[in-house]
Amino acid sequence: MIEIVCPADKTLHYAEEANAGKTIRCRKCGAILDIVAKPQPFDLAGQRKEKKRAATAEGKEQGKAPDDIWQRLLSPEVLIGATAGVLLVILTAALWPDRPVRVPANGAVKLAPTAIDINATPPPAPPSVPEPAPAPEPVPAAAATPPPAKHPLAGKRITPASASLANPATPLPPCATGHQPARPVNGQRIEPDGGTSGTSSIRLVNSADRDAVVKLVDTNSGKIARFVYVQAGHSYGLEGLEPGAYLLRYQLGNDWVPDCRQFTRNSEFNELDQPFVVLEDRIRFFTVTLSPSTGARSGSRKIDARRFTAG
Repeated sequence: MIEIVCPADKTLHYAEEANAGKTIRCRKCGAILDIVAKPQPFDLAGQRKEKKRAATAEGKEQGKAPDDIWQRLLSPEVLIGATAGVLLVILTAALWPDRPVRVPANGAVKLAPTAIDINATPPPAPPSVPEPAPAPEPVPAAAATPPPAKHPLAGKRITPASASLANPATPLPPCATGHQPARPVNGQRIEPDGGTSGTSSIRLVNSADRDAVVKLVDTNSGKIARFVYVQAGHSYGLEGLEPGAYLLRYQLGNDWVPDCRQFTRNSEFNELDQPFVVLEDRIRFFTVTLSPSTGARSGSRKIDARRFTAG
């Protein structure tokens, strides 16, 4: 996260690292503020080590130059070529005649015992037997690739029967019948914000494998101060919180139905044990990790759907 401070009224803003180079508008005075990325520290020691490593590698390469020449001379290609040349010279010297053959007038040629008689009738060639053709190798059948698993509710409208098929333990709320699930973008408001002139903020980190909706309820008035959607593996900041005490409730699940404003599959309702207290004369920053409740020491407890929707 990048922190931006308004020079006019000292209001603190947050922006993602991906928005570096862009601008935002101060929510208090309306001034245009630049989003400047954090400077990267200069690693002098790392550059020295890299230069030393490069110099060492260059020295080793220069020292290995004579060895590379010998390796090329003793390579398999050079040895095979030299061996073939020597064998060709030996065969040529062995088969080359020492003196020319004299042919008499009658055409008879006297040959040495080891020579071949050119007037002799060559023996009949043995009958050629065709070699049997090799049998074709069996080609193994390609293993059938199973089709990818498809969600039971993909592209379908939700009905009581389809919802029970997807998650038998979660009853389908009546408001979800006939509607398709939709996944809002990260940080989308379910309800408009209430009370945004403060300077404190809460950063939400969803570490669960399911999406979440977070509701911030004012303990004094019972009104909803924030109601936002946080996708799994993402984070979002609730800024501009005014002085007061707030209860944080969140629901984890899949298949969000906007008309019901709740998840219809793998749903779980939780509430933090302690409220957030925002003082008038202080700027406070909180961080909350959204995860399933695991017990009394986890900092959160499970609640029912009635309590979640009450605030």
